[in-house]
Amino acid sequence: MPGKYIVRGGRRIEGALKMHGAKNAVLPILAASMICGDLTLENCPALSDVEVALKILGHAGCRTERRGREISVMHTGGGSHDIPDTLMAAMRSSIVF
Repeated sequence: MPGKYIVRGGRRIEGALKMHGAKNAVLPILAASMICGDLTLENCPALSDVEVALKILGHAGCRTERRGREISVMHTGGGSHDIPDTLMAAMRSSIVF
């Protein structure tokens, strides 16, 4: 049956899957970090939209760090509640911020 798994055997299912990073998932998560608190995301794609999102977060008073495919967002307080037009225009999905 499509979409249905039947597991038999009485053993706990274990394992790990490596998920591919996706811009369409990373950008809303980064925007949500503005109200949810500090976070670290792994496997983030190195795309210009992600870099613009990090600049927006910096403008809003967050400190961001990228280490390879990992991004950390730390709230430092302060910052501005408005986003400059230059950053808004640099990314279509800036509306989520």
